[in-house]
Amino acid sequence: MSELSTMTAPRQTRPGYTLMEFMVALGVLALLVSLAVPSIQSGFAKQHLRSATVEVMDVFGYARVQAMARNRAYEVRITGQGSPNGKLAVHESSNTRCSGVPAGMQNLKILDLSKGDFNDIRIVGSEPSGLGAGSFGLCFLPNGRVVQSDTLLPVAATVDGWGAGAAWLTIQATKEGSSNTTMGIIHRIVIPYNGVPSMLPGAPGTPHV
Repeated sequence: MSELSTMTAPRQTRPGYTLMEFMVALGVLALLVSLAVPSIQSGFAKQHLRSATVEVMDVFGYARVQAMARNRAYEVRITGQGSPNGKLAVHESSNTRCSGVPAGMQNLKILDLSKGDFNDIRIVGSEPSGLGAGSFGLCFLPNGRVVQSDTLLPVAATVDGWGAGAAWLTIQATKEGSSNTTMGIIHRIVIPYNGVPSMLPGAPGTPHV
C-alpha cells in the first residue's frame, strides 16, 4: 500500500461563536422583544375595547329590533357609570308606550361589565349625564325611534354633528391591577334618534383608534 493512501485527510474545522458574540446576539434579541411587547399589548387592548364596544352596541340593537318586531316599547337602562359595576339591562314595556315599562318584563338582556371578559371596561361618561347613572333610560319605540324614558321626548342635541335626538355612552379600559383607574383610548357609542347605534372612536382631546 502506498504511503499516500495511509495518510489521513486533514480535519476541516468550522468557525464557532464566542461567548461574547452569543451574549451580544442575546442582548439584541432582548432589545427587539422589549420594543415589540408594548406595541403588541396596545394592539390587544384596542381589540378588546372594540369587542366590548360591539357588545354594548348589540344591547341597543337588540332593544330596537325587539321593539319593532314585537310592537312593544323597550327600554335600555344603564347603571354604574364611573364604577366597576357598570351594567346595561333591557326591559320590555307592557304596551307600545315607554310608560308601560315598569309593568312589563324586566331584564330580558343584561350586559354586566363587572363580570366575564369585560370586567376591565368601565362606563366613563354619558350624555345626557343622568343616563349612565340610571336616572332614566333610553326607550325604543315600535317605529325604532328613541326617546328618554323619563320625559318621553327625544334627547336634546348633545353630540357634535348628530343633532337633536342623539344620546351617547363612553367606555374605556382600566389600568392593569386597578379596578378604577382608566387609561388609553375611549370609545363613544352614539344612539341617534333613529335608534341605530354607531361607534365614534375617541373624543375631543383623546387619541383616535
